[in-house]
Amino acid sequence: MRASAAQGYPRGLRSVNVPRWAGLLAWAAICLEFLLLESLPSSAQAVIAVGMTAFGAGFAWAIGPGRDGRHPRALITVMLALSLIGTLLTTDLFYIVAFTLPFVFRRRTAVVWLVARNALALPWFAYLIREQQAQGLLPPGVQVMLIDILTHTAWQGFAFVVATVVTAEQRGRDELTRVNAQLRAAQHLLGDRARLEERVAIARELHDALGHHLAALNVQLELARHLAEGPARAPIEQAHATGKRLLGEVREVVSAWRGEASFDLLTALDELASEIREPAITVAVADGLELGDSLVARTLYRCAQEAVTNAIRHAGARHVWIELGKDGARVRLVVRDDGAVAEPIVVGNGLRGLRERAEALAGTLDVRAVAGQGVAIEIALPLGEGAPEMAR
Repeated sequence: MRASAAQGYPRGLRSVNVPRWAGLLAWAAICLEFLLLESLPSSAQAVIAVGMTAFGAGFAWAIGPGRDGRHPRALITVMLALSLIGTLLTTDLFYIVAFTLPFVFRRRTAVVWLVARNALALPWFAYLIREQQAQGLLPPGVQVMLIDILTHTAWQGFAFVVATVVTAEQRGRDELTRVNAQLRAAQHLLGDRARLEERVAIARELHDALGHHLAALNVQLELARHLAEGPARAPIEQAHATGKRLLGEVREVVSAWRGEASFDLLTALDELASEIREPAITVAVADGLELGDSLVARTLYRCAQEAVTNAIRHAGARHVWIELGKDGARVRLVVRDDGAVAEPIVVGNGLRGLRERAEALAGTLDVRAVAGQGVAIEIALPLGEGAPEMAR
């Protein structure tokens, strides 16, 4: 089996990993401040160490695997735990929570969460400021309290806006990747169409010019064969037979050139995988697989393209696997991803059109959700004698 995979960004530099490492770096700095610089009893240090460890693990999960949409309740629980730990331990952790919100929630939900969390934590935050004022760590007065609260809120807003800009850039890049893949596919199909039109034009010239003169020549040879007598008759009959055979071969060439241009499905799938960097696309093709029917090949490619588009736009997949092989007299293409699954699966116009294409070619198209693994789209089309006449 031949396999190829798209080359993605280096592992440590992917857009998902950069915010994660930035947040973990800030978390580590806060941990050092509390555990090394603050003079705390050993029991308090143990409690803080547990809380900080839980916060770091929850943050790493929420901004990483938790973003795939498979565990929405767990994600909400983790975000509530992060907010609670930040409230009880140190308000510095609020900045990390504010930074995380745009990555894990839609923009409106993230804004509501940020406002609600600050509103609920405001009394506790005011209490902490009063305690610091009572201990002489901060100057007394309501004005100082308001400035401290305003500063704290402004830093949260800054972290939230930065994360919002980053996520918007990620979504824009994903959309640009999807559109670019569609444009490349359209360019590939337009190139095939241009080659086909060129072949048809050449075939038309052969038919109109060379075919016309050969037909006229055969008519003259047929007339000469009837008029010739004696030794001249045999060469004329031979020339007439050669002319008829040559005319037949020209017609066969014209018919072949008028046929639809072949479509290199394997090359097209490799190009689709190489042009999209995220999600990573792996293509596996059974050894010795040949597709002589261009209509079947184009339909399979359209299915792969639509499946990859859905994985990018709707599932947020990180990996897509394309498998192409034969099952008896049928060719089978399976495209599966590891993205989020929304049940029941809604079949849009793209998949509905592909199913109609498959049924027109006496084939089938199946869309199914694989528990914990994403969505799988499978199309099976007949080859050879099993293919309908319209597909030949």
